[in-house]
Amino acid sequence: LDRRVQARTAQLTEANQSLARAKGAAEAAHRQLRSVVVPVAWQRFVVTMVVIAIAVALRRWPLHSLGARLCWLTFYPAVVIAAFYGGFAAGLLGTLLSCLAALFVLPVLVGQPFLRDSADYLGMGVFAATCAMISAVVHVMHRVRARASKANDQLEASNRELETEVSRRREVELEIRRLNEKLERGVTELAAANRELESFSYSVAHDLRAPLRSIDGFSQALIEDHAETLDSDAKKYLSFVRESAQQMARLIDDLLALSRVTRGDFHRDRVDLSTLAREAITRLRNSQPERRVDVVIQEGLAGAGDPRLLRVVLDNLLGNAWKFTGKRADARIELGAIPKDGGPVYFVRDNGAGFDMTFANKLFGVFQRLHAASEFEGTGVGLATVQRIVNRHQGRVWGEGQVDRGATFYFTLFAEERAA
Repeated sequence: LDRRVQARTAQLTEANQSLARAKGAAEAAHRQLRSVVVPVAWQRFVVTMVVIAIAVALRRWPLHSLGARLCWLTFYPAVVIAAFYGGFAAGLLGTLLSCLAALFVLPVLVGQPFLRDSADYLGMGVFAATCAMISAVVHVMHRVRARASKANDQLEASNRELETEVSRRREVELEIRRLNEKLERGVTELAAANRELESFSYSVAHDLRAPLRSIDGFSQALIEDHAETLDSDAKKYLSFVRESAQQMARLIDDLLALSRVTRGDFHRDRVDLSTLAREAITRLRNSQPERRVDVVIQEGLAGAGDPRLLRVVLDNLLGNAWKFTGKRADARIELGAIPKDGGPVYFVRDNGAGFDMTFANKLFGVFQRLHAASEFEGTGVGLATVQRIVNRHQGRVWGEGQVDRGATFYFTLFAEERAA
């Protein structure tokens, strides 16, 4: 058994040594092969020389019977192969080598000259020109193919980018659609909440009117029926109660009017604003016939909107101008329009008490007053009503003024349509 193990070990050792020698020989051969490998840039010229050599060998055998006149028949395919493989330079090299082989190599191999007269030289010239043309055509074909391949690669890259962009836009559109649906749901919920709030406000305001009428009525009855038993202080207190109840009733009436502005149907029509303004001024003059106010109303003022709502706008704006010029002996109120951004901007101007522009942001708030109630009566709801109506007409309203120098209120109707 020991002898067998030793013999087997010796065999394995010898086999390992043989493998090592074979590996070394393979590595040496690989190094030699790498040392003789032609660089890639020169491979096309080596292939050209090999192809021309094969053509020369074919002319020696078995095409010797074709004769000297037809020697170019074997070089044409060789030059075409060289040109297709290596391009224009390889084609020219093949043409040159073919001509040199016809001049110097083939006569030695065949034993007879190939170029014996001018016709043979003419044939060589035609061969050279034809091969040069073939090489040029093949070169152009290679360039066209390369450009086409490059263009195809660019097209594929553009297609991939386009597909990516389309996918991204599709995702963005889906996200926008989801956001729009969410926004629409929010708008619907907000509109429902506003309707509920307006309905609640309307109901509360309407239900408060009856108790206020009772307070005012019973206070008046108490003053009239028990005047002899009430002293002056009691009568004065009851007068305060009646004034407060009447003021609260006016506030409720204004709130109800403000609620009706957003609750009623909207009927768009062509409205003669000059006529509405004259009617409003007539009502104001009838309420205070002793006042002398210079009123200027521009003729032909017209606009698109709801006639009922625009009447409320002019009643409030002209009513404010009438009220705040009450302390002016030379009171003046003007209604007109100026062109701006392709459409009219309507205005109501007065020379009354005016206001401080520092507080202009409070003009259109509900119950916001810039003057004391002892100076000018009112509830502070009129301009808020004007703003809501103008908003329903897709317009804007703003005011400008100076203290004791008057005020001007501007408004537009359907400003987005006018801008379009």
